[in-house]
Amino acid sequence: MPLGMTEAGQSSSTLAPEHLRVSWILALRWLRELKLGGVVNVSVFLFLQPMIWLLIFGSLFSTVSMLPGFPTGNYYGFIMPGVIVFTNLAFLSFGGGCIIHDFETGFLFKMWAAPIGKLAIVTGRTIWAVILSALQTATILLVSLGLGVGFSGGLAGVFMIFVLSEMLVAGLTALSLTVAFFLKHAFAFQSVTAFLATPLVFLSTALLPLVLMPGWMQPIAAANPVSPTVNAIRDLVSVGFSWGSIAGALGLLAVFDVLTFSITVLAFRRKVS
Repeated sequence: MPLGMTEAGQSSSTLAPEHLRVSWILALRWLRELKLGGVVNVSVFLFLQPMIWLLIFGSLFSTVSMLPGFPTGNYYGFIMPGVIVFTNLAFLSFGGGCIIHDFETGFLFKMWAAPIGKLAIVTGRTIWAVILSALQTATILLVSLGLGVGFSGGLAGVFMIFVLSEMLVAGLTALSLTVAFFLKHAFAFQSVTAFLATPLVFLSTALLPLVLMPGWMQPIAAANPVSPTVNAIRDLVSVGFSWGSIAGALGLLAVFDVLTFSITVLAFRRKVS
């Protein structure tokens, strides 16, 4: 085979644009599936859920902000980064959920037989997740503004919040796809992803600062990859650019994304081979 040519005879210079085109088509297909029966748009509920979380958690735990050692007097500003991460963690289930459905309907097997890059399934699903998550994050930020939350990092800080959020979503989607490729059954998939999501949420700094957690929980929360992401977003909201926490979160998320995508690609190639 000549250098720079693929099995289908395409040059490697045209492979990347074609891969992105197919990925985008698949992402749009999954976005259109947010409508049920062409009448009810599921995205309405996807945007309402984080708003409800923000209002409920913010009201329920508002008195916590009066405890000695609590970093801020506005609990909405403290919980908002946690709600963003809560919303992101839903993609641990959403990311591979549609793949399970496509396994059951046979659509995925048709995709494997089609003369297209198979990894477009992975990148297309990731693009879908990032678009949807970005819209949810924007909704949370707008509602937070209405609740009196300020953003010390300014517009650049808001942009960095999106970067951190979408990096986390990309890795979670890849992890979800890995579980879906191995299990292929809805009940098993939901059980495993729910099991993974629970400690990531509650054994983190999303709801409380580290110093207010029980002693046995603190080292677990500190090692949880969710905690640096929450802390970096929280710093962008309350104090502005704290490059130490931001660089740490970006580095950790980069490693997380590379690791999960590598495992996903291996699982995918094993499945289609």
